[in-house]
Order: sequence, then C-alpha cells, then structure tokens
Amino acid sequence: MKRIAIVILAVVLLFAVAMPAQIKATSKSGSVEQVAALPPPAGVLSVTPLDGLTATGTVGGPFDSASIVYTLQNTGGEPINWTAVKTQSWLTLALENVGILPMIGGKLSPGATARVICSINDKARPLAANTYTDTVNFTNTTNGSGNTTRPASLTIISYGLSVTPLDGLTATGVAGGPFDSASIDYTLQNTHSAPIKWTASKTQSWITLSAESGTLAPAASVTVTVSINSSANSLLSGTYTDKVIFKNITNGYGTNPGRPVSLTIR
Repeated sequence: MKRIAIVILAVVLLFAVAMPAQIKATSKSGSVEQVAALPPPAGVLSVTPLDGLTATGTVGGPFDSASIVYTLQNTGGEPINWTAVKTQSWLTLALENVGILPMIGGKLSPGATARVICSINDKARPLAANTYTDTVNFTNTTNGSGNTTRPASLTIISYGLSVTPLDGLTATGVAGGPFDSASIDYTLQNTHSAPIKWTASKTQSWITLSAESGTLAPAASVTVTVSINSSANSLLSGTYTDKVIFKNITNGYGTNPGRPVSLTIR
C-alpha cells in the first residue's frame, strides 16, 4: 500500500508541473482529473505617486513645484485601455516622449508602463491672486479596475514685483528702418508691504530700456519702455531676438522669466 501511495503522489506532481494553468483534483480512487482552466487575471491600472500637484507663485509667475510625473502600470494579466483627463485650462497633461495630445490615453499590456506629465502652463500667468484647483482623473476604460484621481492645486499670491502686460515686443520693418510696433510700455508695481528694489536687463545693443533699476514703495508703480533703437538700422535682413528680464532683487518674489523681443527685417 505504501508503494501504491508513492506512485499516486508522483503522478499528481507530474500532472501539476506539466499543466500549471489548470486546476487538478484527485478522486477517491487516486486518479487525477482536470476540473477547469484558470483564466488570466483582469488588467488593473496602478498610478504612482499618490501625491497631487501643489504649485505656488506670484501673479504672473513663475510657479514653484509646477509639474509632477505620474507612472501608470498595468499590474493585471490582460491588456487595458486608459485615459487621463483634467478640466482647467491652466493645467496641461502630456504623454512622456509623445507630448500634448487632444486626448491623453493609450493601451497597456500586462506589466507595461506609461508616464503622464501634469504641469502648470502659461495660462496661469494672467490669473489673479487666489487658490485654484482641479482633479486629474485616471480611468481604466476596459474594466474600471484601478480608477483613481489626483488633485492639482495652484496658489497665486500678490506679493512682490508685478509686471504687465504679459506680451512681448514684436517689431518688423525693412533694412535701414523704420520699424513698426517698435516699442512697448511695461508697468512694474510693488505688491509687497515693504519697499523693493528692481532691475531690468537685456543683451542686444539694438534695444533700449527707459530705466534699468529703481526702488518701489508699497503699491507704487513705474513704467519701463522697451524700444528698438537706431542701432537696428544697420542690421541685415533676418529675425533677431532678445529677452527683457525684470527682477525683484529685494526678496525675489515676482521675478519672472522675462518678456521676449523680436525684430524681423525684410
């Protein structure tokens, strides 16, 4: 009897190794019967990290912690389709290595991953001081398993140097001049409760700034005119560019990425 039991155990082990995707059962007589095949587990959407996007900055920007990257993975056994959706215009979703699309989404095979970049865009710059929120919805459109959301928050404070308008200077003309739209006025205002010192800078000799530094009392403002000067008359046909940088050198709040300057000579 002991030898028969050993033989039966060996047969059971042999069948279990040869057919791992099936459920086995042993009858009272010792024979092995196939009961059913195990289906692969359904696809599951996993999104990391769990954190939301929390950005802060002053009116006009820039904004700290302005982006976050989410990794999406199918942790199940079947392919899934997924989407990522937001509602606010100041928030952008982009698929890594692909870019911004009309709809963010795709297909994930078992174990496959995709990365979605969530970031604050330039449409946040004109926003007034306030706290703005949105929700990014990650959806498994195949079976719903793993559906999740991530919050997005943008806090804008009126604190420091405010520069308006947001537009740059775009001038055009013929070689030797004159040039159309050859100047623009920027209003610099101190939105802080204490005086601040500011600077304005450029690199190209064909641009003139009416003022390059100063001090602003609380709530005070000053106009800085950016213009194309006579040095541009000697430039050949082509497009020339520069950027005017306005800085709050007292506490940094309100220092911005600058205003572009473009001169096209036909």
